[in-house]
Amino acid sequence: MTDAISDASVALSLMRQALSLLDGPEHAEAAAQLRAAIEELSSPHPTIPPRESKDPIIS
Repeated sequence: MTDAISDASVALSLMRQALSLLDGPEHAEAAAQLRAAIEELSSPHPTIPPRESKDPIIS
């Protein structure tokens, strides 16, 4: 899990750096899409509880 958090942190950092390079009206659409992706990755996501097993219990 720690690796996934680290990878996401690096990805967000690179995305923010890329966003800083997208200046000017010709890059407006790409910048908007990148901003939306950054916001989505930055927002906390609820934890999904583990599924209950539907296998019958054998006694």
